[in-house]
Amino acid sequence: VPGLGWEEGFVRAVSSARVVVLVMSRKTFVNSPKYDVSKLGEASGGDNVILEYELVLELFDLGRVKAVLPVLVGDLKNDADMGGDVYTHFFSSGCLPPLPDVKVPSIQSKALSYLRSDPGIGSILPPDELRCADVPAGTPSLLAGRTVKQTVSACLSFQGHFVCGPKMKSVEDAVERVWQTNEMFDVD
Repeated sequence: VPGLGWEEGFVRAVSSARVVVLVMSRKTFVNSPKYDVSKLGEASGGDNVILEYELVLELFDLGRVKAVLPVLVGDLKNDADMGGDVYTHFFSSGCLPPLPDVKVPSIQSKALSYLRSDPGIGSILPPDELRCADVPAGTPSLLAGRTVKQTVSACLSFQGHFVCGPKMKSVEDAVERVWQTNEMFDVD
């Protein structure tokens, strides 16, 4: 959102969206030695990707977000047999690192703070329980605290789309899928 700080901007954007597209690639989780989601721990200061995922899950449960579409992007490789650049399969290529099964209280606290400060959400938030009904059984609510692994698994439980195969065709197919998802929910 122009004119806002980065974090406040994405929070406002996701809280006003009807369809949320979560683009996931290897670099979503490990972008540099300083940024590695697999190294998050209880004392970590936070992580904006996991924060976004937490917000999306709760906004979906509250009915504010109507659809969540994970778009899983494999690694881009040159394959002469395929005629050029191709995306590999996200999971087969190991793009999703082992995720820590640890709660990060700073992420939980920040997500709850943003949800409670939203006038349209704060007034309807139950004080003691948030529960995303469509996540895997046993996944706790945001108030109980989810682990990083549970949060990402919950996001991946939504029907997604793989960007896999010849580069241009894969990207075109992903754009078409996003468009179709928007159309299903009458989003302009």
